[in-house]
Amino acid sequence: MGAAGSGEGAATEDRAPGDGTTTARVRGARSGPSPALDRLARSRRLVLAVFWGAAVLLAPWIVLLFGQQAKDGLAHHLHVVWFGISAITVLGMVVVAERSRSGSRDTVIAGVATATLLCVTAWFNTVTAAGDRFVEALIFAVLVQLPIAALCVLAARYFAHPRRAGSRIPVFLVPSLVVAAVAFVGIAVVLGRAAPSVQAASHLRLVWTGLDIFELIGLVAVGWCVWHRLPSVAPAGAFTGTLLFCDAWFNVMATTGSIRLAGLVMAGAELPLAALSFAVARTASADGSVALRAPDERAGTPEIRGAPG
Repeated sequence: MGAAGSGEGAATEDRAPGDGTTTARVRGARSGPSPALDRLARSRRLVLAVFWGAAVLLAPWIVLLFGQQAKDGLAHHLHVVWFGISAITVLGMVVVAERSRSGSRDTVIAGVATATLLCVTAWFNTVTAAGDRFVEALIFAVLVQLPIAALCVLAARYFAHPRRAGSRIPVFLVPSLVVAAVAFVGIAVVLGRAAPSVQAASHLRLVWTGLDIFELIGLVAVGWCVWHRLPSVAPAGAFTGTLLFCDAWFNVMATTGSIRLAGLVMAGAELPLAALSFAVARTASADGSVALRAPDERAGTPEIRGAPG
């Protein structure tokens, strides 16, 4: 992936002499200040007005929601909800694997977004369940969702620190993500077909206020990173954008009647803000502000070492 104006995906592979490893080089690496972060900084008043303004509005909403939200209710259209979110999750895993393999800086955004999606799904599945369903959801979260989320975070981690030197992507990472994506498809089909269309949902107050609190943290974090020109604006934006998308998805797809209408109104604010979050993240990582740095900084080319040849 090149610098601004040089195109996308400029990753090549060669053999590292003497150590039998495959080396993927990401072109267009920069040291020093990031032009992308400079561009964000120039418009930071607008960015701060949007993200911190949204945070200011969200804070009293959380208090109101905690007091007004019913503790229990019904979740509707669970087949659509489950298969839709599962398809997006599998797509995310495939993108993380492909971007990691090609040495793209987009791995940060894809990895953080997919990990966040898995964690939010696990949060909803476990907290809204009761009895045997809680045990099943907890097992699925611990054995499937959270380990895959950890793999996605691990992939993002190797591209998130521009001053990391000599880092290596573990040999098992990309194959594990591919296997996990294939396995997740089968598990999602089995669980989706077994799930009822309508199901009782418990602890809704905790579920929704908890999600909104994390959204508040994300909104503040994006503004903070832009203000201080921190490369971590990319993962912060991906995290916040995914939370906002999940909020809109569950709020609209799992409800009916007047509650769905209210969800659609809120989605009208959440989805544009989610899109802006991803746009800010993409801008921050567009020119190499989020990338690995080579052990030899004089070369100016970060390298990612893979499986032995």
